[in-house]
Amino acid sequence: MRKKIHIMRHAHSSHLVSGFKGIMNVRDYFIRQNSWQYAEFTEKGKRQMDEVVKKVKINFNTVFSSPVKRCIETAKYFKEESEIIIDKRLIEVQADQMTAPGFFKMSPRAWIIYFSFVTLFRKRVIDILRETKEMMFQLAGCNGPVLAVSHEFRMIIFYLIAKIHPRWKVIKKDFSTTGFLILEYKNK
Repeated sequence: MRKKIHIMRHAHSSHLVSGFKGIMNVRDYFIRQNSWQYAEFTEKGKRQMDEVVKKVKINFNTVFSSPVKRCIETAKYFKEESEIIIDKRLIEVQADQMTAPGFFKMSPRAWIIYFSFVTLFRKRVIDILRETKEMMFQLAGCNGPVLAVSHEFRMIIFYLIAKIHPRWKVIKKDFSTTGFLILEYKNK
């Protein structure tokens, strides 16, 4: 039996544009990043989703979403909100301010990468990998087409597990906003 699962990155939202320009220190980064959980779609995000819905001709039986607002908004393009399964294992990998070298100044993208890797390799690597792998197998066990709406770095973890696990195959990878990671599970 082969089963495809679709993992989608949320549409463009306000946290991607509000004040995230130039070089900043860690304090400024955290002040701006603090609102990431509440970020809403931008007009660009709404246009992106209108285009995605036209292209994706799949009627997903099951839709999972990160509990973050922009992911739920994305998922609502495929299922009614009451039918969306909210799962904390799909939330973005985040770090805390205490892990940051306060004297560095970097671009916002560099801070995101730095904190993602610090979190992944210093704090909870085993837990993050375990919960992501569990989520993959749960998605593979769903009936019919399945979609999970998540975040960029969490999608990368799904991708890395699929690359090393013998029962998973990567069909498509696109980590951009509204991009899809399509994985195939081979059950023996």
